[in-house]
Amino acid sequence: QDGIKKIDKLGKDLGFDASLLQTIPAAFAKAPSDRGNFDLLVLSQIEAEFEKCLATFTDELANGEPAMKDRAAKVEAASNEHAQALAFEEAAKTAKEASRTEQKEAETEHKAMLKAQQQAGSDMRAASAGVDAAKAELTELDEGAVAAFKELLEFTEIP
Repeated sequence: QDGIKKIDKLGKDLGFDASLLQTIPAAFAKAPSDRGNFDLLVLSQIEAEFEKCLATFTDELANGEPAMKDRAAKVEAASNEHAQALAFEEAAKTAKEASRTEQKEAETEHKAMLKAQQQAGSDMRAASAGVDAAKAELTELDEGAVAAFKELLEFTEIP
């Protein structure tokens, strides 16, 4: 009885004719010696259906071999592309890290240059103040001692 259920289920899964499937339990329920022509016809049709399915499956397997090889080649190509992408990703990560390091170094250098610029500005203001003081001293000297010396020269004749 369990075998009849399995054959019935398999027949349904394989798409056997519904009327053929309905006659299976009656045909298999009888002993082989008690089966009539109709029962034998049902059994031969079931056997023919199974043989058709077997031939179809065998053909699909035979024809599926090249497709399987094709899919395997595609999988291999995709695996190679994936490996290349991973290598590219790793190279990009390395380049990114190098760029970050260079950026940090450039920022440090920039800060140092800003400090140097500020120091140079301070030095320039100090130097400018020194120049202004020197100009004031020169003006004072020009207006004071040099002017007096010129006056003395005007009053004194040189022999």
